[in-house]
Order: sequence, then structure tokens, then C-alpha cells
Amino acid sequence: MNRRIFVLLTVAATLALSTSSLRADEAAVIAKLEKANGGKPLTMKRNADGSAKEISMNMPDLTNEDLALFNQLTKLERLTISHAGYVKGKEAKDRTFAGVAALKAHPSLKYFSAGGAVGKEYLAALAQLTNIPELYIQTTHSVDADFAPVGTMKHLTYLGIRVRNDRMSKLTDRLFDQLTGLEKLERFLLSEMTFTDSGSFVKFITTRPKLKELEIKSSPTLPESALNAIRKAKPGLKIIITAGKEK
Repeated sequence: MNRRIFVLLTVAATLALSTSSLRADEAAVIAKLEKANGGKPLTMKRNADGSAKEISMNMPDLTNEDLALFNQLTKLERLTISHAGYVKGKEAKDRTFAGVAALKAHPSLKYFSAGGAVGKEYLAALAQLTNIPELYIQTTHSVDADFAPVGTMKHLTYLGIRVRNDRMSKLTDRLFDQLTGLEKLERFLLSEMTFTDSGSFVKFITTRPKLKELEIKSSPTLPESALNAIRKAKPGLKIIITAGKEK
């Protein structure tokens, strides 16, 4: 056999074996996560080699050990965990807060969406994710000062905050004073915010040196004068305004 062909066949066989092993390892991890998910399949997108690329879970009762399992999905890029610690009409359970920090060891995660009973402990844990440049937070149990740790995440290029004032959130316009450390922010999303004095928001937006896109959803109390001030200060900024609450 031609040596070059032999080498190519050997490499192909090795890659096939590696891919097969990866699938087997990931299948075991996903089975554990599905068990934690009440036996329900995960909402998932895969890479070309079959490995997990995106996962979405709507699960309030993940444990710290369950969260650490995601580190074994080494090609995972996007992870969404909704309703963590939150069940409507019941007291919040702080089960997932400390465990989220385990994701700081993940080798490929680029985006994390945290939703549920997101309060002081959860936000402090999220601030440890210095490996993840994109963060989306649906918050229901936080006050302005709780966001101070998020303001230390200087590596963030994207931050989305869904305020959810309909679910016990007590965030005010002073929220933005906690985020002034985000100097690398390129995109910012704010949803369902009730403004009373938009000055701190305008200051926050207009002083982000790299901000390219601002999206505001379902926040009709933001005055037009505030938007005009932003447009004047940052004429190149793309501003997206949409109505209607997120689903």
C-alpha cells in the first residue's frame, strides 16, 4: 500500500475513533442532564462532528454537581438555563448559584443565559465567568447593588438584562451605576425596564467607548429626550427599539 494512503487511512481511522469516543462520553453526560431535567430531552444544536454546540434548559432544580457536568461538553458554545431556583408561587431555592462558577473552567463557552431566582449570590457567581464574553441575565430577585460584581466583568463584549419587574425585581435607574467598569462592551440589551430618572442610563451608554449596538425592549418609560441625547453623543450607535415583552 502506498505509504501516503496508509497514513491518510490511519489518520481517518484515528479521527473516527476519537469522534466515536467523544459522542459516547457526551451521550453519558447528556443522559445525566436529561435525568436532572425530569427525563425531558434537552433543547440542543450540534456541531458537524455531533458534539453539543448549544443547549437550552428550562429547569429550576439543577444542583451544583449538575452544572459542573457542562464542563465535560468541551465544544459547547452557548448555554441557556432558565427558571433556576425559581418556581412561580414558591420560595426561591439557591441551588444553582455557587455551582455556576464551575463554568469558569469551560474551554469553549462563549455565551451564557441565566434566568430565574437571580439575586446577589447568583450574580456574584456569574462574575467569576471570566472566560465567557457574552452574558444574558433574566433577573427576578436582585436590587441595584447586587449587580456590582457584574460591573467587574471587564472582558464582556455583550450584556443583556431583562429586568422582570413583574417578578419581584426592585431594580431602579441606579442599576447602571454598577456597570461602569464594562469598558469593552460592544452590545447592550435592556428589556422591561421602568425608568424614573434616565440620566444614569444615558451616562452609562454614552461613556461606553466600544459600544456599537443598543437594543431596548418593552421599556416605554424611557423618554425620547434620553434617546436624543444618546444619538447626539454617539451618532454611529445602532439603536433598536422594540415593543412587547419577551417570551
